[in-house]
Amino acid sequence: MVWSIDFLDVQCVDAADRSRQPLKRSDAVMKRIWPAVICTFLLGMKCIAASATSEVTENLPSSDEVLRKVVARAKWAKAQNFQQFYSFKKSTLTEELDDKGNVKAKQEKSLRVPAKAEPPRGSQESFGTSAGAISTEPEKVLKQIQNAEPRPAGKKRWVEIDEETLSHFNFKPLRRELLNDRPTLVFSFEPQHDAPVRQLQDRLLNKATGCVWVDEEEYEVVKADIRLKEPVTFVGGLVGAVQTFHYVFERTRVDEGVWLRARTDLLIKARQLVNLIYTKKQQFWSDFRRAMSPG
Repeated sequence: MVWSIDFLDVQCVDAADRSRQPLKRSDAVMKRIWPAVICTFLLGMKCIAASATSEVTENLPSSDEVLRKVVARAKWAKAQNFQQFYSFKKSTLTEELDDKGNVKAKQEKSLRVPAKAEPPRGSQESFGTSAGAISTEPEKVLKQIQNAEPRPAGKKRWVEIDEETLSHFNFKPLRRELLNDRPTLVFSFEPQHDAPVRQLQDRLLNKATGCVWVDEEEYEVVKADIRLKEPVTFVGGLVGAVQTFHYVFERTRVDEGVWLRARTDLLIKARQLVNLIYTKKQQFWSDFRRAMSPG
């Protein structure tokens, strides 16, 4: 009986070995073939992606063409100073951080900002509607500014969208993208190697990189994401240095042809003499209400 059991056991093992042999051979073949299959697939996907990217890039307008219209639009919008005609809610969250990035103090504020002026008489229906037409004809903008009724100048920005500012960068068209259900053109930018330094902020601009989103219909800069490529020092680091700077802003279309700030995010880590400045600040604008025209 013992011999009989041993014999059966041997037969079972031999049968199992024979059944596994074809699988082992199949596995060996697949191990040799599978890398080639994967490489062929990835190569094909790479070619398709390259072809699609090339096609999208070829259909994008040139940077010079778009930026020319962006500058004209910005000058026109600044002259109009639309923000003065709106009341809005403004919320601010400021966080002071320690050297490790932990929050050590926080401040929140929210208030309703009243409109500073009423729109010109008779402009209630056509308010801002000419903006789209102007944006596509930059050469007419300066004449319109010169002929327009003088209005109080808007608050001076730290960085203006003009020829001087844009001359610090090289722009590259990337893609089209829907942003808040509107078509935008996305551009990356890198600092020029020989950009001049005429004032303090030029030192930061000359180290800045990022992306901008431009509304394709009205040529408004509706979003920007800006950061430093490397730290910036002042007077060889003796006076101070900016180690981290990341700034994002978004604008929203509140009326026909009228764009106002909707959000800003700022993160800055700097040293002024021996004092550390490490701040995160977020601001939100919402609930825009246009003042009523007289009469």
